Amino acid sequence: ATAPVVEEVKRTGEDAKKLLFQRLFSEDDEIALLKGMLDYSAKTGADPHTDMNGFYDFVKKSIHTNVSKVQLMDKSKAHEQKAFELSKKIWGVSGKVESSTAKSNGKAV
Repeated sequence: ATAPVVEEVKRTGEDAKKLLFQRLFSEDDEIALLKGMLDYSAKTGADPHTDMNGFYDFVKKSIHTNVSKVQLMDKSKAHEQKAFELSKKIWGVSGKVESSTAKSNGKAV
């Protein structure tokens, strides 16, 4: 009779872990956020990172999850910007590695 109780506790622990690591933003929300950043900059001329209050009001209807300004700011932090800049260097503007820009060990390929 002890084994089923242990198994039940284990399941509960796994469920708790799953809840801790659920995504707040869906993939669609992430795309809407990126598009919103572009649209906001185009329509207002302001940087979404420096005008977070205005950007939050602008984009919150496009995101299907109810998020706070802090959560929105965390989603668009500088490290994600750096990852984006690096991805542009890897895949280029067209989304493919261009042979003239591809390098290996600092030497042109």
